[in-house]
Amino acid sequence: MKQAKYILLFAAAVCGLLVWLTREIPYCGWDFHNSLWGPTNLLIQHQTPYTFDAPYGPYPGVWMPTLIGALFFFGYLPCDIPAKVWLFAELAGFLWVIWMIAGYKLPSPWKLFVCILALAMFPPIWFHIRLGQFSMLFVVFMMVIVYIPKSERFWPLLLVLGLSKPQLTILVYPGLLLSIWHKYGFLRAGKLVLFTGLCALILLIPVFWFYLTWVKDFLFITFGNFKVAWDLPTIFVQLPYLIGKSGYVIWGVLVLATMGVSLWCWIRKEPQKALLVSLAGTPMVTTYASSWDFLLLMPAFFWLTIHLKERIARFVLFASMAILFVIQISLRWQRDYPDGRQWWIPLALNMVFPVSLAIESFKSKKKSLPVEQVAAI
Repeated sequence: MKQAKYILLFAAAVCGLLVWLTREIPYCGWDFHNSLWGPTNLLIQHQTPYTFDAPYGPYPGVWMPTLIGALFFFGYLPCDIPAKVWLFAELAGFLWVIWMIAGYKLPSPWKLFVCILALAMFPPIWFHIRLGQFSMLFVVFMMVIVYIPKSERFWPLLLVLGLSKPQLTILVYPGLLLSIWHKYGFLRAGKLVLFTGLCALILLIPVFWFYLTWVKDFLFITFGNFKVAWDLPTIFVQLPYLIGKSGYVIWGVLVLATMGVSLWCWIRKEPQKALLVSLAGTPMVTTYASSWDFLLLMPAFFWLTIHLKERIARFVLFASMAILFVIQISLRWQRDYPDGRQWWIPLALNMVFPVSLAIESFKSKKKSLPVEQVAAI
């Protein structure tokens, strides 16, 4: 426990230093401003946090009220400070993700370099940073739950904060709950649900305290947002647009197959691997996502980069990622490319990942066979 406190104190000191060093550089991402800082700033002034009539324009917040309640104190600060803390926490968190995937140690220098380079070159991270989005923190929260056994006391809080964008939870949460039920029984799973609900109620106290009648505004904004035909980079949106109503059927089959694989992994495999599968599958099957949410795919890439041993498997993985980066960058180079046209990226990577893993498995088994059997193959 003492070690954890020292780590947190060190992280806070580093974050404070970075904020001070960048004090002359203005930064407040669009989504962070409109969906978190703006609503908290309105809230502390006893105004509704969900409104089209905000001082900064008709840009209502769409993130869940539990996050606003948890971080309501952001509203007392200039947007620049919490936005930078948010950014530094996300970037540091993804370095922590690499460390956890590598077995709580730094991977070899070239593997670490590849992981960081791929993250930096992945176009979704550019938009994520520019907008001050939430997806990276969601990944960090889920990784802490699964990869750090002693974090169980914080699970309800992390799960509630993860629900700030519920569309990111559609595979991870059912899988996690099923895994706990399968290993520890119904009462343990029910206890987690109960405490998560209680934690959500506690985080809503500041929202009710500052503005009692926020619920109707939240529902109006949320359901109004659902009615807008956003050009989202999801199979659910793009396939029906491209091929008609049969696109919904294809999407439905893909959802069932992906959910089946995800739940099977949570029951049969280690939770650490199951989480990576669920995260990677989410951008492919969720109904509501943007290209910056594709960062949920990166932990699976990190794991493969660190753990693949066969050269041909690594070549397939790295060459595929390089081609993917070139295509994305060339499509966006010096022009405004619609975000919805990126829908194929999660599908492509969810084919590349298992192919490279299958090659690794095949080559490893082949090496373990007697010479006579290898010759026969």
